[in-house]
Amino acid sequence: MAKAIAGGELYAFQNKNMLTKCSECGKDVSNKAKTCPFCGCPLEVGTTATVVEKTGKQWKGLQVIGGFLCIVGILFAVSGGEGSAGGIILLIGFILFIVASIGAWWYHG
Repeated sequence: MAKAIAGGELYAFQNKNMLTKCSECGKDVSNKAKTCPFCGCPLEVGTTATVVEKTGKQWKGLQVIGGFLCIVGILFAVSGGEGSAGGIILLIGFILFIVASIGAWWYHG
């Protein structure tokens, strides 16, 4: 904070070109710098981590359930289960897997 006297009154103002201490190496660095030029430590306050994977776990879970139902449907149909129950389970699993895949793609970002 810098101080100035004007007309007999004391005014305080903040200089926009101030130096700040690097939290890593302790050297003086411009407050406009994004990283410390000495050690490379990020200086921006309030930065957040970059999210790499945005696909929700709900979509991935539905894909797993759909794939599992497909496998169960195939096994049930091959083993000679009752009627068309294996085909119905396979169809439901396939539809669930496709819907979850589209949802994961659509809401990915």
